[in-house]
Parts: sequence; C-alpha cells; structure tokens
Amino acid sequence: LLADGLWLITDSGDLIAGSTEEVVMSGAMEHMFADPGITFSPALCDFEAVLPHSATVALDCHEPLLRHCITAALLRQGIAVSSEARDRLTAHSLHHLTLNGTPCPTLAQATHQILKGK
Repeated sequence: LLADGLWLITDSGDLIAGSTEEVVMSGAMEHMFADPGITFSPALCDFEAVLPHSATVALDCHEPLLRHCITAALLRQGIAVSSEARDRLTAHSLHHLTLNGTPCPTLAQATHQILKGK
C-alpha cells in the first residue's frame, strides 16, 4: 500500500483513519474482509487472495508484469498456475499466446480451452 493516509470504515460503522503505517500497525487491515480466502500480510503490506480453483496450467512467461497480470486473470477464472500442470500456456505478450503449442488469439480463449479440458 502506498498512500499518505487511509480511511477504513468497519462493519460496525466505525471510522479508522491514520497514516498507512499507523493503520497497518494497528491490525485493522487484517480484519477488513470476512472471507477467509482474503488475507492481509503486514510483512508485504498487501492483500493476498486464496481462491478455489478447478483447473491448473503451467505458465511460461519471462516478463514479470505480464506474468502477474495473466496469473491474476487465470485465478479469477478458477485456474491455478502450477509448474506440475498438464497444460502449458506460453505468453510472449497478451496478443501472442500459445496453449500446448497451439496459438490462442486471446487469454479468454486460452482460459476457455483450459477449463474445457479439465
């Protein structure tokens, strides 16, 4: 989190305000979501989501930002990234993808193929 200050409204309607460091150190961020799949890591100062998945895919992508974005998009669709997966998605860009060596014009098409083959 990078902000000069944060304002949080709790479920009970209380307002918690302060610098980012004050709010993080108070522990308030760790209680913002009732979903056990969403946690706040004070060490990383970031939220982490553990979402259920119904399929897996190995992702070959050497550009860190692209890998991060594709991984997030796959997770939202219920696909976990694992080096042990049967299917392999290779990404050179969002418009240059292959799934098991077959070109996919979009990430949506690759996602559909991965879920269809689960």
